[in-house]
Amino acid sequence: MTFCILSLTAQNTWFKFVPGWQGNNSYIKNDTIYTFCPTSKFVPHPYLVIGFNLNKLNLSNGDIISSDSLFYFSEKLKSYTNLEYRTKNNSLNLYNNKFLIAANFGDSSVFGIKWQSDIFAYPSFDKLNINLSFDTFDTKVDGLYEFNNKKYALVNWQKKIDKLSTLSSSRIIRINEDKSTTLIYTKVNTSYYLHDYQIENIHGDNQNGANLFLQILDRWDFHGVPAQFEAVIQKIDTSGKLIWESRPSGNQDTINTTDFQMVQLPNGNILCSWLDFYYRPWKKPGRPYHKEDNNDNATLWFAEIDYQTGKRLWVKNMKQYLSWKMAPSDIEGRTDVTNILITDAILVSNNSVVWCGIRNRTVKLSNSWKDLPVLIKTDLKGNPIWYREYNFYPNDTGDKGFKPYSFIQTPDKGFLLTGEYMRRWGVPSDTSQPMGIFQTAALLKLDSNGCFEPGCNATDNIIKIKAPQNICQVYPNPASNFINIEYPKGSYNWEITVTDINGKEVFQAKETLQQIPTTTLPNGTYFIQLTNKKYYHHETHKIIIQH
Repeated sequence: MTFCILSLTAQNTWFKFVPGWQGNNSYIKNDTIYTFCPTSKFVPHPYLVIGFNLNKLNLSNGDIISSDSLFYFSEKLKSYTNLEYRTKNNSLNLYNNKFLIAANFGDSSVFGIKWQSDIFAYPSFDKLNINLSFDTFDTKVDGLYEFNNKKYALVNWQKKIDKLSTLSSSRIIRINEDKSTTLIYTKVNTSYYLHDYQIENIHGDNQNGANLFLQILDRWDFHGVPAQFEAVIQKIDTSGKLIWESRPSGNQDTINTTDFQMVQLPNGNILCSWLDFYYRPWKKPGRPYHKEDNNDNATLWFAEIDYQTGKRLWVKNMKQYLSWKMAPSDIEGRTDVTNILITDAILVSNNSVVWCGIRNRTVKLSNSWKDLPVLIKTDLKGNPIWYREYNFYPNDTGDKGFKPYSFIQTPDKGFLLTGEYMRRWGVPSDTSQPMGIFQTAALLKLDSNGCFEPGCNATDNIIKIKAPQNICQVYPNPASNFINIEYPKGSYNWEITVTDINGKEVFQAKETLQQIPTTTLPNGTYFIQLTNKKYYHHETHKIIIQH
């Protein structure tokens, strides 16, 4: 234990590869990292064997201590067959270095693959007698969770529509102590062309152990893929009863909510973030198109959702900050858009959140782009504290970057990213391998400031950007009977939202009003948010009403 304490206080950092695997997620117990990695190995036709590996690594330097593998043997086929380990949530930390591992297996035949799901115990790899499969449909587990000493499985099942298409529906199952299961929530989707709800994640409630939060993607209008989609949060009790539903992007009716993530704050409210990466069909200014289209001005958005009501309290973006931090581009005359896909988030203290994601960066090399891991620390109001990106091989023409799939905090308050390091096919990453290693599990250990090289936080407080200026005038202040608003000459399509000091919305208008009556509003402090989507402009004015 003495060694463990000395190692953790050293704020060590490292970057390690495990060739031939893909890192999905990691757990830390004492001074050991348990990393769960799927892999693929080819065996003689017609079977493809896919299994997963559990690597034990030293926390202080990332060196592998030992490794265990599991492959699935099909009694039906009398052969090894497909075994799929899908997401960062497919293992559940128990006790004494024991885990539950949910895996999906396919009993393939000449007509296709029949997917079903099982749970295994580590280190024995015994298959538990827990039935997660649904009827005769293809079933896949997309997550195992434990909240308030209760275990849950997120299961998606697929109904075949035609020879080329299947329709997914979602179920949440509670796994009881006696290994029986209880269905607590189900969402059955009936048509591609109606709204297709897919549960992406489950969160516990830090205010009430009898509640859960569901992170949902609502999709509709399919053209082979869903052309329109929006993030949804549902608060339910553990019997599956809906308490409220919230759509954090609110009035952004032109934007598809991309890579939505959320955390619960100490007061119970939800802080969430998303990227406005795609316009919805027919919505892109200047170029209406019948399918979703890229937003060239994409950036990260943040919003806070009220715990009791599900109402959105505020929304903002950090485009100016990210434009500064992510410039310049490696290619002369080209500016990278601030498109960061957030993959995870951690409430690291009572006053800050660290968001983990991927930046797709253009580079002046033959492969033209690479994925860079990114960490952004914000306060609880979505205001930036620091930004980090990690580019380890800037001059390597075969480097396609590192995609983090799992993001956890280490005992020394640092961070561990687990994911996949990718190379352009055929470019060696190891001179002993003629074709190179295309897929490589990777782990990145950072210090508590998100630094790979200690001291990178030295310039965090150096301000190089100018705070955005309000371009509208709001008066009088204090106001009695009405509030006047003056907009920039020639501008239009302004939207107005007025909230009280508690964040409650008291007035909203989607037209460019010049005057707002206030006679029905009690005395007090109010905030007027003016939004113009055409110019990507948002500003807030503080007004006192005094009759």
